[in-house]
Amino acid sequence: MGLALDNVDAIGRVVDVVIGSLTLKDIPIPTKAARLMLVSDILYNNSAPFKNASAYRKQSEAALHDIVESFNELYRNIIGRLLLKVLGRE
Repeated sequence: MGLALDNVDAIGRVVDVVIGSLTLKDIPIPTKAARLMLVSDILYNNSAPFKNASAYRKQSEAALHDIVESFNELYRNIIGRLLLKVLGRE
């Protein structure tokens, strides 16, 4: 998060990398969760006393729908132990 706030001048690239990494399908769930926490921290601190820090919210708002859809798809594709037991694959 500090890196993102220190590089506000590269806001477009930072947002593209962080948001884009949340919509990739081959990323493990814990990694996606950690990246979502990073987005949360950046958005929470958008009122920090850095020049143009609030611009992160504007840049991120367009991609929030894609992030939520990605997590929804991830959730729907999780095969838990109970389901495996029911299917006889455990």
